[in-house]
Amino acid sequence: MTTGIKLAETTAGIDLLYRAATGSGSVLNAEGLIPVAVAEVNPRGLRDWNEATDALEALLADIAAEDGDPLRAGWLTEMALSLKSLVAMFAGEEIRFAQRLADQLRVDPNPVSEQRLDAERAKLRSALDEMGYRSGDLAQDVGAWEKDRTVPTEQMLAVLADYQIEARRRCEALVLDIGDDWLKPEGVTERPYAAYCDYPGRRVWLNLDFHYTHSDLKHLATHEAFPGHLVHLARREALVRDGSMPLEGAQVVTCSASSALFEGIADNGIELLDWNETPEDAAGLAIQRLRSALRCNASWMVCEE
Repeated sequence: MTTGIKLAETTAGIDLLYRAATGSGSVLNAEGLIPVAVAEVNPRGLRDWNEATDALEALLADIAAEDGDPLRAGWLTEMALSLKSLVAMFAGEEIRFAQRLADQLRVDPNPVSEQRLDAERAKLRSALDEMGYRSGDLAQDVGAWEKDRTVPTEQMLAVLADYQIEARRRCEALVLDIGDDWLKPEGVTERPYAAYCDYPGRRVWLNLDFHYTHSDLKHLATHEAFPGHLVHLARREALVRDGSMPLEGAQVVTCSASSALFEGIADNGIELLDWNETPEDAAGLAIQRLRSALRCNASWMVCEE
């Protein structure tokens, strides 16, 4: 059995333990550790978190003993270490926020710097000036621009679909084999997200409790569908099916080393499609990144400081 199959089966076993421990009391808990799997994986039988830890330590030893591609070994190691930290947390160990970022997501465990925030503010200021929003107060100008470009609730799904149509066309220009794949926009309320890619059901669930500008919906079209989660998952499914990608590539694992890649492709969808064409596009990208960074810093203040 290859280390990739061992990782996939161990991850599936940990997912079952997690689901048994948390139940399905909330929308996100019901997803488990693996919200989407695009191929069948036989879960490894694990009785408790101690067995899960032992399995991951054995897997890490197997990876270290293999004489193969160092990049592949590095990837498997990162995922196994990420899972090991998650298992420790599930077992009751208290892990600080910064340590979770480093050990589970495998990202830089620090707040976003003021220098980076100021760079996005400068891009936003320039784009707003170009569109004629020049009061001199950034927050006031953002508010005026977003008010002018807010999409009425009854039009949200249609506007999102229109952006998806253009995003799919641009994906085809990149020679991505997506065929006629599609996510049908559907409205929901009282959900803990703005939008959600239901890959098995081929739906994108848009939370109609929120307000969206045209820029917001353009971002969601690229994030959830083209070239984001829909295209990403469809490619992984096809590659695993024909043997070009190892079995662990079939699993989307929450809060793991793979998360930055999975969400990063989606969050940079507009730029990947070369769709940053107007001052409004530039403002939309800048405000999206600025708000994401500020949310990260707010999380840091609440959870770490």
